[in-house]
Amino acid sequence: MSVIRKVKKKAAKVPAKKAAGGAKAPAVAVNGVSRDAVLSALRAGIRAAGGDVELLFIGLHTGTTRFAASGIHQNMMETDLTVTARVAVGRKLGVATLNSLSRGDILSAIRQARESAKCAQPLREFEGFAGRQTYGPAPLPDPGIVRQDPADRAAALVPLFATAGRSKTELHGALLARWTQMGVVNSNGLEAWHEGTMADAQFIAMDPGGGGSGYAADAGRGWGALDLPTLAETAVKKCVLSRHPRDLDPGVYEVILEPAAVAEIFAWLPWIAFSGRSVEDGASFLKDKFGTQIATDPVTIYDDGLDAEGLPLPFDFEGRAKKAVYFVDKGVAREVVHDVVSAARAKSRPTGHAPFPGMAPAGAAMNLFVASGMSSVEEMIAQTRRGVLVTRFHYLNGLLNPPVAMFTGMTRDGAYWVEDGKVRHPIRNMRWTNSIARALQCVELVGRDRVVTPNSWSPFGSATVPALKLREWQFDSKTEF
Repeated sequence: MSVIRKVKKKAAKVPAKKAAGGAKAPAVAVNGVSRDAVLSALRAGIRAAGGDVELLFIGLHTGTTRFAASGIHQNMMETDLTVTARVAVGRKLGVATLNSLSRGDILSAIRQARESAKCAQPLREFEGFAGRQTYGPAPLPDPGIVRQDPADRAAALVPLFATAGRSKTELHGALLARWTQMGVVNSNGLEAWHEGTMADAQFIAMDPGGGGSGYAADAGRGWGALDLPTLAETAVKKCVLSRHPRDLDPGVYEVILEPAAVAEIFAWLPWIAFSGRSVEDGASFLKDKFGTQIATDPVTIYDDGLDAEGLPLPFDFEGRAKKAVYFVDKGVAREVVHDVVSAARAKSRPTGHAPFPGMAPAGAAMNLFVASGMSSVEEMIAQTRRGVLVTRFHYLNGLLNPPVAMFTGMTRDGAYWVEDGKVRHPIRNMRWTNSIARALQCVELVGRDRVVTPNSWSPFGSATVPALKLREWQFDSKTEF
């Protein structure tokens, strides 16, 4: 029985727009707030306040349908509109946030930010807010997400519950639809606007008697990018195959990491390895290795806010245009992302990766990709002599020793013993400890199909990654489940 979902992710052919102040966006408003109304309110606030001011607007409209034991137990709709004011007094910065677009409230937030700036320590490298930018094209929002209806999500789930029941399993998980708006206006004449959409599906199939579990997930800019029946079927197959697991002795084995497992590891790397701050602090395993081979040839890792295969975002939280940045190119360490302050400290240039206002200067890689390879997961299995096929991880900790990216975690929702090119039987969950810096040197095969996983730490961005086969992986201990 195959336990792998075959998925081919291709960038949808959609009309493009420029994410700039003069660009045209759909005339649909989240909770009655339109692009024109937002930018007009931000401009008016900056004109009235005077001085060096930057205003960031974020609008989130999220619908979630949660289900357990093959039944829907929650539908939720949430709209959250925030404005963050950043004010510069010389080289000092202050920040204040509010949930209002009224002129009086915006002016009050600017005053608060200005008072905070007067009390702050100066940032020697700060040279002022960004000037006007030119932005690359980004896809328009998906109309189905903008006009989301929980009844549509429920209708899609009902037949999937029946499918799970025929295999004596139950489905748990969530369907999430989100429309995001982001605008930046500052006193230097910069105006930026972007609207994006996301559909996210997560399925966990479980044996009601506790006999196993399986997982499958995917995300895209709209429901048309997802195959919900195949996702549910994959989770069910994994659950069925994970019944009656056997023990595996701790040790070093070959490993095949499916995209969900790869994404969970790579969610840590933007912070501990791929930012200017992590290099400056000595926490990054890339420090002092730029231009040298740190991974096998098939490994290419990059950030690209305009790649339509992920969840695009063409500018950062300061309105600077995003540039594609290659951290590792065919195994060679190349560069990291920067905001304006970390770039100055590194004698480099900002790459359009400023973190949210108020966070320490660093550089945030929010649109992470691992380049596709040539192998299917079935081909990886066929080339494995003695190893473990891993669906995903649990209890991941990437802060054990950042300079070598030492991680620990557990397998979850489907781990299988592979021997002589075939999946033989399920195994009980295993705890592992590995250096990801070392693991990148052990990558033998890279999957040709990639899966999108939304960022867990931000409503924007994603990791778009394939499966990886590594020649060795250290499993420390076994569990009883």
